Amino acid sequence: GELIAVLNKHHPNLVKLSLLGNNVGRNGCVALGNLLENPMCKLKELYLNRNSIDDECIILLENALANNTTLEKLDLSNNKLITATGWQALSTSDSKVKVVGAK
Repeated sequence: GELIAVLNKHHPNLVKLSLLGNNVGRNGCVALGNLLENPMCKLKELYLNRNSIDDECIILLENALANNTTLEKLDLSNNKLITATGWQALSTSDSKVKVVGAK
């Protein structure tokens, strides 16, 4: 949560964020969801490859993406805890985000 607050405050024009292999997990997804829901968020690309992201994290992110208008690409490659249910939730979302890594 603190990292997201710092990014939001000190890097308001951030358009690309890579958290590759950082074990983001559920707490990180909550914080990222808060960032993505912020109307001031300008993030266009978010790389979450090789993190501990599961179906619950997908739901958190999907809810945030429902109101986000800037994110264009979300890379979830190599998150082995995401099941077919999680991928299905993303594929049926109203979000226009291109999701990479879906099975």
